[in-house]
Amino acid sequence: MTIPTETQAEQPSLSRRAASGVAWSGISVLLSKVFALGTQIVLAWLLLPADFGIFALTLTVAGFINLIREAGILPVATKRQNEFESLKGPIFWISIMVGLIAELLMLTTAEANSVGYSRKPLSGNALNVDNVYLRFRLA
Repeated sequence: MTIPTETQAEQPSLSRRAASGVAWSGISVLLSKVFALGTQIVLAWLLLPADFGIFALTLTVAGFINLIREAGILPVATKRQNEFESLKGPIFWISIMVGLIAELLMLTTAEANSVGYSRKPLSGNALNVDNVYLRFRLA
């Protein structure tokens, strides 16, 4: 039987650290959802119904495109942690390229949606919503 050293006794167990990580992750997700809901409530109160409809349409399209943008890169980086040093450059550039393609897709679909709803072009609104979304993601 070995006597635990001072550093071993001070470190929390792996299960305790995992539980703490899950708790902080859950708090982060909860706060982001509450903030998003609060933002939409304020916008619904401030905007005219037609303007909020345009915002909601743009936000829906942005949500689907952001799902495409996030697909696959993080799981690959997580699964190949041992190779991360050699993969971090390609992962960075792939992320940049996918982000640019998603931005172009966002602008393209905004134009198509504006034609379908007989509205003025939404590209400026789509760009603003996507940029606000991106800023909150990077913060």
